[in-house]
Amino acid sequence: MKKIILSILILSSSLIQAQDNQDVKYRRSSLHVMMMEDASLNPAYKNIVENAFLTMPFPDKYDNHDIGIASHDILSISVPDASEQNKEQDKELRKFLYERVYSHSSMDKDRNNARKIIKELFDALINNNDLLPSEVYQLCEGKSLSDKAFIICDFIASMTDRSATANHAKVIHQMNL
Repeated sequence: MKKIILSILILSSSLIQAQDNQDVKYRRSSLHVMMMEDASLNPAYKNIVENAFLTMPFPDKYDNHDIGIASHDILSISVPDASEQNKEQDKELRKFLYERVYSHSSMDKDRNNARKIIKELFDALINNNDLLPSEVYQLCEGKSLSDKAFIICDFIASMTDRSATANHAKVIHQMNL
């Protein structure tokens, strides 16, 4: 389902003034919904998603600014090559960010702490699958150690910094995630 991108664009908001004696003001938002397709998606899944999208009722609290059914294959959209000047500026910006931000010595403590949290979280989960959420635990059942490692790596990679830190604290105290 990752191949289908459902983009919801809020086009505009407007203030509508009632025409009755009470002169009541209220806001009503406008909404346009668009689906971007990927031609490489399994046709069975594509039909399920497309049918759900097309039959979904439009919320009453929005003005429907339907522009008709428009389908676009996101892989067919081409982006022009950047000019040599833009490429050079991009290269300079990347170098600056790498030297002054990403690898700056002031980040060493944070970087080392993040490595420690990820390592300890991984070690705890690979050694005690019972701490995993039930969905991830089920994925690991009956798998080889290397397959479990990939599943747990994906699970950890999906975490935000905040959730990794919170989950690390739980795992250190042998609590289920």
